[in-house]
Amino acid sequence: MSAKTKHQKRSFTFATIIRLTIFALIVYFLINYFSGSSNQSILGDSTIDLSPYTQQVTNLLPEKSQKTLENLPQSPVFTFIHQKIVYLQQESNGFPEKQIKEIKKAVIKDIYDKLLHSIEVEDQSL
Repeated sequence: MSAKTKHQKRSFTFATIIRLTIFALIVYFLINYFSGSSNQSILGDSTIDLSPYTQQVTNLLPEKSQKTLENLPQSPVFTFIHQKIVYLQQESNGFPEKQIKEIKKAVIKDIYDKLLHSIEVEDQSL
């Protein structure tokens, strides 16, 4: 580490708290989204309805930011990310079963190779 970063004091400001909260919310919603259960929370059986809170926060934003948030689902970046998420969900269907099949194939191939090698060794010794 450089001398500047060794002696630099780190402060925990209100902006840091907001950033951490936003990050935690994003992680929470992504985990819920990828879990595939849109009506069940990862923390329990009950779901949390955040729509009133998001509406209040949206109303506090300037008009330009509100319009940007309204048009966000139509943005190319958002559609690209959504398409990638859907693709990953489709590709991950049956993932454990595919892995189990591959492991079984590898075990059978390993046993076959060892048996073949042991037969060849016995034939050479005769």
